[in-house]
Amino acid sequence: MDDNAAVTQKQLTTQLTAMKDEMLSAIRQMIAELRIEFRGELKTGLQQLGDDLTEQMRQIETNMLTSFHSYGKGISHRMHDLEG
Repeated sequence: MDDNAAVTQKQLTTQLTAMKDEMLSAIRQMIAELRIEFRGELKTGLQQLGDDLTEQMRQIETNMLTSFHSYGKGISHRMHDLEG
């Protein structure tokens, strides 16, 4: 197209439609890539959260068992003293 030539309404509409379609395609591609990235980050974050919760629950379990064991030892010593 010559720089000095007049542009018809049809040519302008065709060019604008093509540009719009290209932009929409690029935006859709970016959104798809962001979704993939977000899913990966979300999956990683949830996995880390699950690992952290599991570790905390194990620590709680260990603390409870240690406390129960200590209590049981105390009771056992009292029973032994009473029997003697």
